[in-house]
Amino acid sequence: MKKRICLITSIILIIVCGVVYNFCLIHSINTKVEVGGYTLYTKKANISSNNPQIYYTDINRKIYLVGLKEINLKKDNESISLKSYLKDNNLNKVFEDILNNLNKESSLWDGGTNIYRNKKNDITIIMCNTIDGNKDIYIGNKKMEMQDKYCKS
Repeated sequence: MKKRICLITSIILIIVCGVVYNFCLIHSINTKVEVGGYTLYTKKANISSNNPQIYYTDINRKIYLVGLKEINLKKDNESISLKSYLKDNNLNKVFEDILNNLNKESSLWDGGTNIYRNKKNDITIIMCNTIDGNKDIYIGNKKMEMQDKYCKS
């Protein structure tokens, strides 16, 4: 009887350990924000501010940094700014790759603005999509919150 209880306890313990291991393994995957084989890194601004600074502009949209100084993409010993990378790559595709590594946190009732966050990598992205046609992008740290002045034309 004692052998049977010991065997059942051992099996339960092995199963529990396996479940915990798999849970930890799944949550450790994709902790890096990757774009086209590069890993994204942010550099904080010296002064903490909620004032957005224009970082990049294309025909239809503007990208703003909030509380960040720069965004770089690194692969092996190579580093390139996101701004330079966007000049040679499709902005929509680049942000599709980035957003695949973030969690959609909320949507606003302004036409479809979405807020994405990855707390492990200290990044928040607000993708504007207002009924007025604003498609701007705001990138900040994990504490960045939506402000009334964001996503205005």
